[in-house]
Amino acid sequence: ILCIGASIEINGVVYDSGNPVGMETLAGAASTGCDSTVNITVSYYPLADSLIQQTLCQNEFITVNGTIYDRNNPTGSEVLSGAAQRGCDSTVIVDLSFIQEATASLSGDTVVCLGDTATIFFNFTGAGPFDIIYAVNANTIPLTGLQSGASVAVVVNATTTLSLVSVVSTLNPTCPVLLPSS
Repeated sequence: ILCIGASIEINGVVYDSGNPVGMETLAGAASTGCDSTVNITVSYYPLADSLIQQTLCQNEFITVNGTIYDRNNPTGSEVLSGAAQRGCDSTVIVDLSFIQEATASLSGDTVVCLGDTATIFFNFTGAGPFDIIYAVNANTIPLTGLQSGASVAVVVNATTTLSLVSVVSTLNPTCPVLLPSS
């Protein structure tokens, strides 16, 4: 039994996948000095293939056999020399997919008089719903299960500042949600 792609030479004849069966006479090779006849059948160990099929966040990557697989290089195959059964080669197929990058922002009334109530909208892209923490001045307020377009009312004073503190997609909690820069 040989590794896939290997061959063996017997009596000057190469046996491989293209010539797997034969008979050879080995002159004077028997214990009595007579000729010996050998029937040859070459067989192979099964292929050692494996599949890495994962879904990753946009900025994640994996390394297989020294090759980096990321959103710019999501598929390929690697041959791991001698890594399979009985020292045969192993092939690893890489097939990655990536979760759409999520973003979050605030929008709302741009002109509001002091003491009035402003409606603030939470805008999201990517897979939701979203759990957020937003801040009105120094007070943080958690909200859960929001979809894009959800809103809150905020009473405006002379120093009202609104910001998103954190946003997590409940569908993909390990992937970061991009927040607008201040």
